[in-house]
Amino acid sequence: MDIQIANWPVPYEATSPNSEKKYIFVSYSHHDSDIVYQDLHELSNNGARIWYDKAMHIGQDWQNRVKAKIMDPNCCGIIFYLSPNSLSSTAVLQEIEFMNERKIIDTIDPDKDVDGLTTINVGRLRSGQDCLKPCTAQGVIDLCGLYDVPMEGRIVTIVGRSNIVGKPLADMFLAEGATVIQCHSKTHDIGFFCYMADIVVAAVGKAEIITADMIKPGATVIDVGINRDENGKLCGDVEPAAAEVAGMMTPVPGGVGPMTVAELMLNTTLAWERNVKDPT
Repeated sequence: MDIQIANWPVPYEATSPNSEKKYIFVSYSHHDSDIVYQDLHELSNNGARIWYDKAMHIGQDWQNRVKAKIMDPNCCGIIFYLSPNSLSSTAVLQEIEFMNERKIIDTIDPDKDVDGLTTINVGRLRSGQDCLKPCTAQGVIDLCGLYDVPMEGRIVTIVGRSNIVGKPLADMFLAEGATVIQCHSKTHDIGFFCYMADIVVAAVGKAEIITADMIKPGATVIDVGINRDENGKLCGDVEPAAAEVAGMMTPVPGGVGPMTVAELMLNTTLAWERNVKDPT
């Protein structure tokens, strides 16, 4: 795919894609523009051609516009950036009873769902079928593979149960033959369960909630979290001192984040192969 990224920000009409080139369709809220810009700029640097659709809400006929992208053979994948801020516009608030995050996500064709979040892809993953998988979760699995971290027969503790990372990651580790412990906000004594684990994945979104004394010596620690400490410095869910105890530990930033981008590009390629590649 060609690198062809528009200036930021741009109106919907200004980035209508060349029909002869493949692209990823992205919808976002203006409230999230800084975050989305950073993510998509990184994607573009890795070879993606992006078509931005700024602030696509119910009042702007969003369902029909998504359906048009689903029917477009040159559209490889569809991404929605959803957050509480995304639901704060007047148009959305007026019609909130008819809309929720799941409804938005499930308008996407599962075979163009490059985030791997539609209900159909969630079900496919849980039942062991081939599907497009959530990017960060798949990135964690691939990191283990790249660094020869054994998963089969090992105890894995996942701290976090989000639909994007924690839940799908549990299914993926189970598929690799691991024994999975899933901790969350209601879990008592998270440290006890972390210390049992050969692999600890922190994906809860709370700065340095996992401390060094929770890590078994030699364990592999994968820090998915991205937070800011009291001084405004980027940090993960695991305190840095844990690296002195762990056998291996991912850095923040620069650890799981680049894997997420790589997996999104891989999913886009897989979606392209399924949807638009000439079989001959």
